[in-house]
Amino acid sequence: MHPPPDPPIPSSHPKFGSDTSVLNRSEAGLISATTAPAVLAYFDSKGYEFAADIFGAYLGNNGPDYEYIINTRYVEKVVKTRAVAGKAQEQLDFIKREAKRNADRVGVWQEITSSWEPVRVTDDSDVTLALGDFSVAVGSDVKVQSAEGQPLFAEIRYRIYIYDLYDFDKSAEWSGDIELSVKKGLNHDMRQLEEAGWARSFKARGDTQFLGGYTWSGAI
Repeated sequence: MHPPPDPPIPSSHPKFGSDTSVLNRSEAGLISATTAPAVLAYFDSKGYEFAADIFGAYLGNNGPDYEYIINTRYVEKVVKTRAVAGKAQEQLDFIKREAKRNADRVGVWQEITSSWEPVRVTDDSDVTLALGDFSVAVGSDVKVQSAEGQPLFAEIRYRIYIYDLYDFDKSAEWSGDIELSVKKGLNHDMRQLEEAGWARSFKARGDTQFLGGYTWSGAI
């Protein structure tokens, strides 16, 4: 099983080092010294470990090929949310339909993968502040069996995949339970850090590989 290809990078994605003027770098220096630590302090005060960790990676200004791999503990938080659980069920239902449609491939394992679907979490502030709007997909290995006079039967082994382009988009709004003094202008300020070359966005990804086997079996 495998995830689908990464979604395309949107045109609104900030460009690292695109504005290194003296004024912009000076303003970015002030943001780095005041606003960014205030955000981290807020996350720490609330116990938002995931949000603090991934935001710290942004401030770490890693190289252009850096990817943030979401650890198993944070993956577990993500997949427990209502939005992700519901979306994963929809994608599993899609896989069942595809398995039935491909019923001529009886008795052999086949890979069926859903597309990426957008998700917004509202029942876990740590996940909301860590990922904002992100995407999930389900990849699976499927075997269909048939017996005369019986409905088709499918055995499905699957994995939930998580993908996020961690950046500060011009059109995005910072959401979650956060004081107005920190929230106001945060998206613009954090984007300005990247444009000045003080921080760098990245792809974040994770999956349920180490959370035990995800399986489904039944008539399709």
